[in-house]
Amino acid sequence: SIRIVGDLTVDSGVTLTILRGAEIQVAGFQDSEAGGIDSSRAEIIVHGILKLDDAAGERPMIQGDSSVAGSWYGIRVMPGGRFETGIGAVIENAVTGVTLDRAARPETLTDLTIRDCSSAGVVTRSDSVALVGDTVLRVWPGRGIEIDSASPAITGCVIDSCQYGIYTRLSSSRLTGNRIDGPGVYGVYVASGALSEVSDTLRLVHDTVSGYFSQAQMFVGTVSLCRIDSCGF
Repeated sequence: SIRIVGDLTVDSGVTLTILRGAEIQVAGFQDSEAGGIDSSRAEIIVHGILKLDDAAGERPMIQGDSSVAGSWYGIRVMPGGRFETGIGAVIENAVTGVTLDRAARPETLTDLTIRDCSSAGVVTRSDSVALVGDTVLRVWPGRGIEIDSASPAITGCVIDSCQYGIYTRLSSSRLTGNRIDGPGVYGVYVASGALSEVSDTLRLVHDTVSGYFSQAQMFVGTVSLCRIDSCGF
């Protein structure tokens, strides 16, 4: 078990590998470095490469040392940085589990379980990001995936019991084969003004949106071979 009490920075040109079965505890509501985007919470800031070992064994656990959502900030992948998820990890108790900030190279996140975060599971500001394959997000209250000034591909994710399943500020994202389950407020939410032109499209293909959602949001886009039960957009 490893305990982090302040910001952990992976510098450019450096690779930090987290081994299978590792348990990383991040001190809650403190940052000995008093830096980063949140001076009161520890962060993992990636300018180089953060790599999850893909050898056989238990997935690593990265969590706050308390069970309180938002007790640490989360993993921030900075421009030029990279998060190689291998066959996954469990990330808990962050403000935002993973933030992808305009990655310069294609980035694929797979087999992550992100839960009990206070704001969002994943926030992406990068067009070159794909979230695929058994990524599970459970964030309440909060947003499973927040798309902020980017057009990523999101495929095969399970987004369960989030206030907002997918929240997007930009059009032209492609959602394929995801399952978005309630209870929640919005299954898919498009921020006001995000789709400003006829050419803007949000494409949903083979997605399932089910469970109870208490609000509806309309958007300009295409819906193809999707199942929508007991909820709206």
